[in-house]
Amino acid sequence: MQDAIRTDEHAQATHGQWGQVGFEGHLGGYLRLRPATVTAYVSDANLASRWLAANRGLDDLAAASEVDLRAYLSSLGGLTNATVARRVRALRAFYRYAVQTGQLSS
Repeated sequence: MQDAIRTDEHAQATHGQWGQVGFEGHLGGYLRLRPATVTAYVSDANLASRWLAANRGLDDLAAASEVDLRAYLSSLGGLTNATVARRVRALRAFYRYAVQTGQLSS
């Protein structure tokens, strides 16, 4: 578990531009999600951010286009339906947060 935490900390340091701290607070505070759900959503957003950086050259999750996101989601083949559904929910939550905070226009 500690290795997973260190990996997430590294991801935060290298791809933290997407507003993780505010998003995490939004999930736990405003949406009142359970801590385990908050952790999972933040981790899922980190994974998407890293994939977009490596495969699309994007350093900001908010800068991803619909085409970029569809490419990311299509890369999730082989994962369980529940995992893919959670990753989609995490991205939806992030983009709603980004619109609400003015990072993106609707």
